[in-house]
Order: sequence, then C-alpha cells, then structure tokens
Amino acid sequence: MIAKCLEPVGRWFFPPENEAITTYLIWITFMKNIVHLIYMVWQKGLYPAPKPLPRTRSFWIAFGLVTLAVLAYIIYFSIFLTAKQDAFKTNGEDLGIMDQAIWSLLHGSMLHQTICNSLTDTNCYGLDGIYRFAIHFEPILFPISLLYLIWSDPKALMILQVLVVASGAFPAFWLARLRLQNAWAAVPFALLYLLYPAQQYAVNYDFHAVTLTIALLLFALYFLYTRKTLWFFVFVILCLACKEEIAGVVVMLGLWTLLLQRRWRVGLGLIALAFCWTAIGLIVIHYASPVGHSLLTSRYSYLGNSPVQVALTILTHPIGNHQRARAGAKPQALLAPASGAGGLSPAAGSLGTGASFAHTRPELGSVPIQICTAAASSTTRRSFRS
Repeated sequence: MIAKCLEPVGRWFFPPENEAITTYLIWITFMKNIVHLIYMVWQKGLYPAPKPLPRTRSFWIAFGLVTLAVLAYIIYFSIFLTAKQDAFKTNGEDLGIMDQAIWSLLHGSMLHQTICNSLTDTNCYGLDGIYRFAIHFEPILFPISLLYLIWSDPKALMILQVLVVASGAFPAFWLARLRLQNAWAAVPFALLYLLYPAQQYAVNYDFHAVTLTIALLLFALYFLYTRKTLWFFVFVILCLACKEEIAGVVVMLGLWTLLLQRRWRVGLGLIALAFCWTAIGLIVIHYASPVGHSLLTSRYSYLGNSPVQVALTILTHPIGNHQRARAGAKPQALLAPASGAGGLSPAAGSLGTGASFAHTRPELGSVPIQICTAAASSTTRRSFRS
C-alpha cells in the first residue's frame, strides 16, 4: 500500500527516461522503510521524561573522575596550543582571520577581515577586505569579543575554545547516566567524548565558532531529554549563533521532539526558530556581502547557480548527491572513530543529518550526536522489543 502511494512521487523524482528502474525501486523501498520507522517510533514514544536518580556517593565519585579528566584535558590543550602559537605553528587562516575580525569589532569596525589567499580561497574580494558576515553568520562573536577587553591575544580564543569544548564531557556523562541508570557506566562516555579524534582535531585546528557547538549541542540535548525547556532554548540559541548551518540540526531536533517526545509546541517552536534564524542570516549576509550573497556559495556551484536550482537539484537527484557526499571516505571518517556507534540508534543518530553533509568535514559536527547515540542505543533497542 505504501509503495503504491509513493509510486507517483517516485516517477516524478526518477522519470524512466532519466533514471534506471533499479534506482526507482531503491527509492520506493527507502521511503517505505522511513515511513515504517516513523510509525514505529510514534507508537512506542521512545523518550519519555526520565526518572530522577539520587545523587549517591557513587555518583559523586564518578563525577569527580570525569572532572579530573576534564581538568587534564584543559591543562594539556591549553599548554599545547599556547606553545603552538608561540612557535608560529598556527595559521593565518583561520586563527589570524578570527583574531583580526574580533579585534576590529572593538576598534570601530564590524568584524572586518583582510587576510585572504587569492589562489585558493573563494572568499577573496578586493584589497580592502570584507566583513565576516559576508562569509558566515556567527553572532556569537559579539559576546566573545568582550574577552579581548581583558586579554587581547589569539591565545585567549584558543583557551576559550578548549574550556567550552571540555565542558561537553559533563552533559555526556549526565545523559549516559540517565539512559543507563548507572553513574559508573556513564564515565566511559565522557572519556569517549574527550578522546574523540575529530573533536581533538577541531580544537587543535585554530579557532572556529562552530567548534563550540560540539559542547553546546550536548548541553542542549541534555536539557531536551530532561525537559528543561528554558535552558534547552538558551543553548539552542547559542548553537545557532555559532554558524548558519546549525539551523539544520535544530530542525532535526524539532522533528525528534515531535516524534519521540510528542511535545508539539516545543517541536514546532524549534522548527519555526530555525527557519526564522535562517531567514535573518540570509538577510544579514545579503547586506554584508559585496556581491549580495555569501562569498562561499561557489563551493556548492555543482548544485546550481541559485537557491531555487540548489533546492531542485537536492530534491530531484538524491541518489547522486548521496554518492557525492560519500566520496572521499567521509562515512569512514564519520563513524570509525566511535567504532560505528552512530549506527546503533538511528533515531538519535539522525539528529546530525541536518548539517553533517552541508559541512566540508561532517565528522566535526557529529561528535555530540555520536556520543548521545552510543548512550541511547541500548535503551532504544529495549524500547522496541517491549
């Protein structure tokens, strides 16, 4: 029945004269499985409000071990990155760009940057430089710039990044504790977060606002799961402020809330917030850019020359886009560091699909999703069996 209902859709996406019949059948089967999964999820309601756990002596000992691991992480990376800066081993792109943009904000200019490699960059436009918002919509840089009132040095940005990312071990521990009902079983998940290679690569590679979302998304997931709505929206907004593509993750969080928690107002509010934030970002980039759109759009020129063409290409050629996203061993880089934990719970793992393939390095944006997925997998399977 489902296949018959989807047959006209399949013919529109894959007309016989353009696509092989096998591709059409794969699409129908895929859509049928998606509909079936959504139906099962809706019937089961996998994520009810968690039962509070007492904070026993065992909890505080386990939490203390996690705190020691976080402190060790902070000390190591702070020393390593500051020494790296002193040894001139950091990069003008992007640490120099971020340092210049933030410094300029406190000296009468709106996130102005002039550093650019005209041979390889797609964001070069004249010798006078550009505004940061002509490339990315990152309003989180406004409060971050206040740090330069205390210490105007790129080392401050790197240490701030280390502190924020390291704090993500705590929500990883709290989430795993609630899902597994055991504090000691949650400790390895916090350590997995701190030792995750893609996360450490992001921290080591200069300073980027989007790297902060590794921890901020985990805090958002924790407050979503515990249904602390106010704090959840606070961290969602902080995540959105780090980069424009995070709106895709927020949309997936909204769908996740609708399907798995059945919280209509929160879920619809998240989706509306993501679309409104995207609209604001497009307007800001339009006025900040000397060409009226992001200077990075050429990276996606293979999809089309306008937003409408890009959307149509994504909708009408999903198989081709999927194959392109798989090129360059990206799935291996995404799943291998966590031993494939992202595939244990499709419901939780799907949260990262909103932005993972939009980023040139999707493994960097999926760290909190994989940690959450690993913690959720055992109880998810148990819920489906019951």
